[in-house]
Amino acid sequence: MEKKQIIAFRLSQKEFSFIMENVLEISEPKKIIPVPLAPPYLKGIFNLRGNIIPLFDLKKRMNIDEDEGKGEKFFIILSPEQKRVYACEVDTIVGVFDCEEIKMGEIPENLKKDIDRSLLKGQAVVEKRRFLIVDPKKIPQEVQIPFKEGKFG
Repeated sequence: MEKKQIIAFRLSQKEFSFIMENVLEISEPKKIIPVPLAPPYLKGIFNLRGNIIPLFDLKKRMNIDEDEGKGEKFFIILSPEQKRVYACEVDTIVGVFDCEEIKMGEIPENLKKDIDRSLLKGQAVVEKRRFLIVDPKKIPQEVQIPFKEGKFG
């Protein structure tokens, strides 16, 4: 069985991961430009070497409560299936690990019910530690911006 690498990160003291084949890079925070009428989990857009990248607040997207610590944040730049590129803001990077085992579809029953479990696709096992795997394809959703009917101007 081929070993896969994961990047593990924290959101409010909870540990999650992405499979590395979906990750382009890790970046320090950039200046964010808010997007009017966007859903609350779309934090805004930023410029990365001339490319406009949408930034998702993974805590809001997954319904994870904000913790008191306002430490340094990181952006994980993703491109699942090398189609579109976007970023997720995380609290801490735990590390990059070779996975001993990936259990797709296995999500612990004791996970808090208020966390959006639909974004999870399994668990990665690294030296007896378990990291929940976030499905990067499910983070962005088509954003519908309501427009009012009427005359312009």
